[in-house]
Amino acid sequence: MDSDSIGGRIDFNTKKPSSINGKLFKAKIQNNFSQYADENFNPKMSITYGEKLSDTFANILAVTYSSKDIVAYNNETGFGWEDGLMNDDYEMRFYELTRERYGLSYDADLLVSEGRVFLSAFWNQYDDAELRWKDEYGKIKLIDGTETATSMQTERIRHDAETRVRYETRTLSAFTFGFEGMMGDWIIDPKISYSFAKEDDSDNADVTFRNDMKDTVGTIEWSNPQRPTITPSDTSIYSPSELGFKELEITENVSKDSEFAFSVNAERETDLGTLKVGFKSKNREKDVDDYIIVYEADMTMADFDPQTLDWQFAGQTFSQQANPDMIYALRNQLDSLSVDFSNDYARDFVTEEKVNALYIQNTYTWDKGVIVAGVRYEDTSTESQAFDQDGNQVFAGSDHSFFAPSINIKYFLDDRLQLRGSIWKGLSRPGFKKRLLSLIMIMMREI
Repeated sequence: MDSDSIGGRIDFNTKKPSSINGKLFKAKIQNNFSQYADENFNPKMSITYGEKLSDTFANILAVTYSSKDIVAYNNETGFGWEDGLMNDDYEMRFYELTRERYGLSYDADLLVSEGRVFLSAFWNQYDDAELRWKDEYGKIKLIDGTETATSMQTERIRHDAETRVRYETRTLSAFTFGFEGMMGDWIIDPKISYSFAKEDDSDNADVTFRNDMKDTVGTIEWSNPQRPTITPSDTSIYSPSELGFKELEITENVSKDSEFAFSVNAERETDLGTLKVGFKSKNREKDVDDYIIVYEADMTMADFDPQTLDWQFAGQTFSQQANPDMIYALRNQLDSLSVDFSNDYARDFVTEEKVNALYIQNTYTWDKGVIVAGVRYEDTSTESQAFDQDGNQVFAGSDHSFFAPSINIKYFLDDRLQLRGSIWKGLSRPGFKKRLLSLIMIMMREI
């Protein structure tokens, strides 16, 4: 396992073509149901076809498609309770997400005298269409002397009603070419691979409407702390005509992540057990282009065909929300709005990481147990570029090496009992965004 794999990693495994005889055909169709989803048709389909074209060559092609509709009704209370009273921020949220997945994979094997040459490729695309309605009550302020064990009166509530429409596309692809077989007394598996991922979140619209009410606003009750209720003294807090247009936020985020890697492992039997050695080199680049613009307008929610949701929790009032089609249509009416804020560089960055690693491991087995001991050494260099708060381009980099020994022992007390012990050292790297911030802070201190 790579030293930076602590915390988990994803590997896509497909069927080896050399394992089939003749022809392979498999088709699968299933449907899933959701308690709250309006759409009851959530198909998952796949077709796999493989054929052994000769004594030495075989291939497999697979196509998959799935679609599911996810609906969620949430209560969220910020950071928890304060001194036994209601937190100053409370939200009810409704989500409806439709996710479609398209997949294609191809595998080919060519048998040679000492092993097999293989090619593996896959491509996946995920299309998300999401509606989020958020009904938020913030700036809650206790009126002294009104608190009980499960309720309080508040002299202020800032009511935000937010409609967000989002269409996002993510693609994943990987290609691997390699060999598995014998070279003298060694079993070897050299391979080269290229993978690419892209996330495009550039098709969205997010509008917040706000009504900030003060004086004696109402009572908040939390006898059920998972589902608090608000009883306003002035029900106009829910009125669409009183919920003013605060902002329209549009983001354009495109994130690209690519990696080229070469690896080789070798294994052979010796008098001291099974010896394994290996080398891996990978070059990864992440490129993020993130743009945000915020618009203002002199309108209210009443101008956006307010919708009433059938909220699932009794006793709670979920405010009317703007028609999502009309919110999304604002993308074609931007000339009629005024720009409040925009930024096209603050969250942009490019990071390149190069890792070279070597390892050696030996497995010794005897009638009473197993000992697996090894060591891994890797060298990592990172180069990043981004922008500071003034929009100036900045550069940062780091170089470090890591030595990771490991020993695992298994001892059999009898046929039913065994003792296990291990000593190891691992490495878990933060994500590129967190690492970038650290590198830039170091660079600024040096300046």
